[in-house]
Amino acid sequence: MKRYALLILMVCINQISAQTNDNQEIDINAYVTSSAGSQLPVKVPINSETSGSFYLYKNWNNKGFVYLKDKRVLKLNAFNYNTYTDLFEAQISADSSFSFSKNSADSIAINNKIFKVRPNTGSSTYGYIEVLFNKKDLFFVKKYKSIVEKAKPNPMSGNFDFPDKITLEESYFIENNYGLVPVSLTKKSILKTFKDNEKEIKRFVEKNNLSYKKELDVVSMLKFLSQL
Repeated sequence: MKRYALLILMVCINQISAQTNDNQEIDINAYVTSSAGSQLPVKVPINSETSGSFYLYKNWNNKGFVYLKDKRVLKLNAFNYNTYTDLFEAQISADSSFSFSKNSADSIAINNKIFKVRPNTGSSTYGYIEVLFNKKDLFFVKKYKSIVEKAKPNPMSGNFDFPDKITLEESYFIENNYGLVPVSLTKKSILKTFKDNEKEIKRFVEKNNLSYKKELDVVSMLKFLSQL
């Protein structure tokens, strides 16, 4: 299993390096002055005592690449993904960040995670998904979404003993000709999704001591299926 996980990571890194070499690298400051992004702060309906964060990473020390549709590439060192606004943001000063329009980027990489823009399930809008596996028209992707859990007052005192809490939800999908099909990291869901290869998957999982609940193990299963 470790061998499969290492191979998948190497493929992702090679994809990022190859795409960067093919594109013209540009400076973020030059792009900000001429782009259709936004430097306006997005108002988020939370109070100042809310625990948690809407951002995928706790800090901004993240390396990223924004591959633009015009074949240029932005290389960033202060980068993050806002799971509430569903936008990637680059920190351009101590008190200012720049969000990238979904219409401008072909793909985005951050800390070796690769994101693409796809139609949201059951909606006419578009959003970012993380590509976990992509081979032979078999796409396994993940969608991030942040939820604000409102605090409830203490029934005895009427006071709020705990603040509102932000939690990050992760949803998994298989992408096919019909769009994004939801799949959960459970044995039942995965075997149902790939029912034509159920026996092969079971044997592969047992042989390699894999778990249907682990993301990297499921990626290994899909790599195996793509080789059949």
